[in-house]
Amino acid sequence: MSSLNGLVNTMRVDQFIILFNGTWIERKGIHVLISAAENLYINGIRDISYLLSSIMKSDKVLNDWPKHLQQYVTVIDKFEQVDEINYLTAANLFVLPGFSEGQPLVCCRQWLLAGAV
Repeated sequence: MSSLNGLVNTMRVDQFIILFNGTWIERKGIHVLISAAENLYINGIRDISYLLSSIMKSDKVLNDWPKHLQQYVTVIDKFEQVDEINYLTAANLFVLPGFSEGQPLVCCRQWLLAGAV
């Protein structure tokens, strides 16, 4: 079993999982995601996990998040391509990274897997 399978299996069934699968840089809208997470937290919606897949080191990504939200964030900075299906099937909501990229690659991959986008 890959480490990704193990991670996904440890998440509670009743958790709402938000997936961000992209490079962790400003033009990908990372501050919008963090702001939305902050708004959910302030409004008492805290049973959410943020699963972030990025090529950035996990400590760099976590440092961008407020301390009180870091417990809800899991960063995977390296994974095998064959494990990507586990990300996509575990997520309840996909954040499409970027303000101006057009059609993100994550959409194409999800469509290929016959899933909802």
